[in-house]
Amino acid sequence: MIRSISLVALVLAWSSLGQAQSPDLSANSIFGPPTVSCGGTMSVTRDITNVGIPFTGTLSYSIWLSTNNFISPSDLQIQAVTSTSPGGLGVVSLNIVLPNNVPPGFYFLGLVVDPAPGEFNTSNNVVASSSTIQVLPGGAPDLVANSITGPATATPGSTIQVTRDVSNQGCAITAPFTYNVRISADQIIDAGDPVIAAFSSVTFGALNINANLPQNLAPGTYWLALVVDPASGEVATFNNQVLAGSPLSVGNPFPGSGEDILLETGVNGAPDSTPLKTAMPGDTIQVAISSPGGGLSNTPPLLVGQVYPTGGGGPASPPGFPEVYIDPALALLILNGTAPTPFGSIVIPPAGSSLTLTFAYPGGLSGFTARVQAYAVTPTAVNGFFAASAALEIEYP
Repeated sequence: MIRSISLVALVLAWSSLGQAQSPDLSANSIFGPPTVSCGGTMSVTRDITNVGIPFTGTLSYSIWLSTNNFISPSDLQIQAVTSTSPGGLGVVSLNIVLPNNVPPGFYFLGLVVDPAPGEFNTSNNVVASSSTIQVLPGGAPDLVANSITGPATATPGSTIQVTRDVSNQGCAITAPFTYNVRISADQIIDAGDPVIAAFSSVTFGALNINANLPQNLAPGTYWLALVVDPASGEVATFNNQVLAGSPLSVGNPFPGSGEDILLETGVNGAPDSTPLKTAMPGDTIQVAISSPGGGLSNTPPLLVGQVYPTGGGGPASPPGFPEVYIDPALALLILNGTAPTPFGSIVIPPAGSSLTLTFAYPGGLSGFTARVQAYAVTPTAVNGFFAASAALEIEYP
């Protein structure tokens, strides 16, 4: 027992001797002003002493902000300093620029002194201020459009859910921020790209929102874009907009049978495949039927239409023919290529050409929508009877 006690005493003596013969840096105190604005400069006074043997290395320490008086690695470091000892010891004042990402509130200052070479005692290397400082709103915010994601496919006129992510890496804002979602045919965001959603919000981070695609959006490949309006006083606006990482494929809601027959319409202009157009009294309407690949050239076409109240849901497909979007009982046969004419057969022309019909709209259909669809009559069609184009619509306000 005597030998055991002697061994313990010897170890303690060695430990005390090691501590006495090593540096022992002490973080004595730190204090700052009662208030400081976000992004502002404050004067901080700190006191560091060495209660051990002198050392000739560098003195390194850091200044922290904490919501409590226990300084930990999870707190915010706002300054790191390296100076030559002993010149860095004692009471020293330094100016610190508060980062823009510090939310308004009350904080303790923290002083953390890095251990000197060979330092044994580090229990006194950290100290918190005895009182808090108040961080006030101020300085420039920096809103960031981080990302936007959406579905891979959609149809014109549909509502899609997108996820937007917005953050503020600058000073706090005191009012809601505004942003919009645009859809672009290319990967360049400009003022001409349609706005499909616009919001005012106080919610940062990821948020699911709904956006409405235009009814007259032509089928094709598009890019979603998130555009955040600059906040009051914001200077850095280069990061206020972002494109989706992958494109959005917009297709016709009435795609037909997917075979080599194309229907296009035009109102006072060249026909195209935009699913929905608008016509007013006196407008000229053109309807063009073609076979882009030539696979259905010289095949007799049918052009069928139906008028229904706008917003009424539209005709349903007849049983057994999901590629047809016209009710046969209410259909209007506009062109019948299977019927003989004094001028010979009416057929779909060779690839590169189209069969075009022109109409003048005199009026009288206000509040209605006309749906048209073309068919190529051939036993080689997928259904054994006819190939069906995508259906297109013309709305009459």
